[in-house]
Amino acid sequence: MADPARFLLQWLDGAGTPAGKPVNMVDRPLVAGEGATLDAAGILAAPAGHLVAWSGTLADAPFASHPLTWSTRGWAALHAACDALTRTLTESGRTLLVRTHARHVLSDPRACLKFAAERGPASPVVVLPDIAAMIDVSMLPTVDDHLERLFATLPSIAGAAGAVLANVARAAEAPDAGPDELGAGPAASPAPIHRGAVPVSLLVAGWQAHMPADAPMVLLGDDLPDQLAALAAAGRNH
Repeated sequence: MADPARFLLQWLDGAGTPAGKPVNMVDRPLVAGEGATLDAAGILAAPAGHLVAWSGTLADAPFASHPLTWSTRGWAALHAACDALTRTLTESGRTLLVRTHARHVLSDPRACLKFAAERGPASPVVVLPDIAAMIDVSMLPTVDDHLERLFATLPSIAGAAGAVLANVARAAEAPDAGPDELGAGPAASPAPIHRGAVPVSLLVAGWQAHMPADAPMVLLGDDLPDQLAALAAAGRNH
């Protein structure tokens, strides 16, 4: 069973105050090796508010690696899914936020910039960067360096919806990862900001060094009071 914290998101406004109720991600990605992908009916059935989905992978399990995910085939599948949803999104006045993940098509800042450029500024499908989810298991020994590079590019890929700020934990079990065709083993798992391998002070410093003061911050949806306390203790001032 997947970690539910991956799918429940809480927006904060620029003052660090919770903005509305936590939001559940839609339960289907845009790209999948097996299983259903997000369709127009899923868009229309989603509750009002932020609409968030993973870009997805060509692997048979939702967080497993597959060598073709980042190939022309993977990108074509992602754009085909976005094209199929554009009319429904436009007519319903909704924007689809595509959350990043190290093992999905939108896996890193370079992929995010490519996607934004190819979709164009008027697209109703935009990127929702998730710093922690772009960290894979192999990056954990040098996570400080990876975080610095990710934070430095964050303003160029984060839009009006802001970005997800979470911690990084290697899952003790990752039954949702499935067989891994790249041999990378279980995926690293985003964790609430006060739990995980990275000091909260490092995450807060990276955010404050690079993000505008009014940029919305998105936290994982569980243990919200503890996360807000950890942010305050780490000296978040915007």
